[in-house]
Amino acid sequence: MEEINPSVSDIFGVLSELAPIELAEGWDNPGLTIGNPRGIVKRVVCALDASSNSIKYALEKRADLLVTHHPLPLKPLSHLLKQDPVGSRIYELVKSEISFISMHTNLDIAQGGVNDCLCGILGLKDVAPIDPDGKGFGLLRIGELTTPLFLTDFMVEIREKLGAKMLTYTGSPNKLVKRIAVCGGSGSSFWELAQQNGADCLLTGELKHHDALDAKDAGFSIVAAGHFETERPVVDKVTEFLRAKAKERDWEVIIYPYVDEQTPINIFS
Repeated sequence: MEEINPSVSDIFGVLSELAPIELAEGWDNPGLTIGNPRGIVKRVVCALDASSNSIKYALEKRADLLVTHHPLPLKPLSHLLKQDPVGSRIYELVKSEISFISMHTNLDIAQGGVNDCLCGILGLKDVAPIDPDGKGFGLLRIGELTTPLFLTDFMVEIREKLGAKMLTYTGSPNKLVKRIAVCGGSGSSFWELAQQNGADCLLTGELKHHDALDAKDAGFSIVAAGHFETERPVVDKVTEFLRAKAKERDWEVIIYPYVDEQTPINIFS
């Protein structure tokens, strides 16, 4: 069978099989937001963020399409200026004729998405979505460690498996944990939902001050391993998914993961 180059719209359709846009939260802005739906795609770069470095990498690879987890822009813009951080990145994509697709909360919620990737890395078993609205899906996942661990030992595992430079947490380091709720990115506000569903601990990316205060008083453990660190693993999943779908369809397209992507946050100690 003759190999063909897919269009931007073709790839968006395939990505929608992994993370249907209908799953996205109402405030979110995922999807095909920049570029030409009919444009031919020969090279794709997958990354977590549409950062200036990701765009530079896409240019180096002569990519026609950049696929990320985080949207660009995340919030509606009242103006678009080349001098602004967001505006400059959009300007560069448009100028370079690189189309842009993101999968944000739809990829968080989707089966096989951000949170399922995290559960897989942690080796959790009996993983299921926390489904407070009875919709058959949910943002959080909950599963069990093979054997209970002291919170300290669990955090050592998290640090090693995610390559996290710094962890913040609530609760006693000597607490035994087995049932773990997972929400990559900014998820500390879901600690009560996790607790109500029988979790001993919530693993997330960021720990907000007031969530920490309340969780501490409730005797509940939250571990925050970094927004980037808890979401970056899904980039490899998206890359593998796209490669498999391209092979099924005999598409002539090269898909690159941005393997050198780094968190924008520096740590001083």
